[in-house]
Amino acid sequence: MTLTALPQSGPGYIPEINRALRRKSGIQATLLDGDLGIDFLNEFNWTADAYFKGNPYLKVLRLENGVVTGSNVPSVILAASILRERGLHLPLLPDIENSFRAGSLDLQTYFVDLSLLLRTEDDPSYQENNPISWNLARQLAYRKISFSPEKTAVLPLSSLELHNSDKNKYGLSFRIRDNLDLREYPYTSYTLSMETSFETEDTSLETGIPRRTRIHDGSRKIWTRNEGLSVLSFHGGDLHGDSGGLAYSNPLGRILVMRKVFS
Repeated sequence: MTLTALPQSGPGYIPEINRALRRKSGIQATLLDGDLGIDFLNEFNWTADAYFKGNPYLKVLRLENGVVTGSNVPSVILAASILRERGLHLPLLPDIENSFRAGSLDLQTYFVDLSLLLRTEDDPSYQENNPISWNLARQLAYRKISFSPEKTAVLPLSSLELHNSDKNKYGLSFRIRDNLDLREYPYTSYTLSMETSFETEDTSLETGIPRRTRIHDGSRKIWTRNEGLSVLSFHGGDLHGDSGGLAYSNPLGRILVMRKVFS
């Protein structure tokens, strides 16, 4: 099996957000491993040192048995920028749902950080995130995207760019990419039920989000909060959106990349 990067223009180009074309083209979510993983990690660490002053919240990735391991919100955002320069993209939630159904990755084991969930600007549980929430709220208001405790703003990490900042504990700010129309994403604003369950057949392949939920009898779970800024992660078929720990790196975290697979 060989893996190739996606061309950035021309007849083989697959748009970052076009889910249907990605599925038809044999593009799959894969681990960052092999020569790509080594080259990526070298460039990642160089960029973190050169442009972000060796920010400790970025220096969380490791190479273990030939695979890039670790993941938190800042590292995934920076990874997305680096991979984009190579014509590669991070998976979106529907890509992960497709991979989970196909069994092409060990998603029972890995944690994959995918998006930020914004419900309110202020968060008593994670007050250190409030400056970031305020900034994201202003950016969303400019784009006429609303959010509330009942209606979550879902920001894929690949839709963001990383910048230095002296206005929060992380020393970083998250900015929505200038040339990106968030409305192209199928789930920018969505109602996510709290602490409920669902089955695979309840889930839309276009969004990766359940179209309907169940009270207790579903084999897959959703955990979310009704306030503040949280990380949406995929693990074992479940959606975890109940943590505001933006900088925490789970040792089982993995940054995945969309690549065309030839058998």
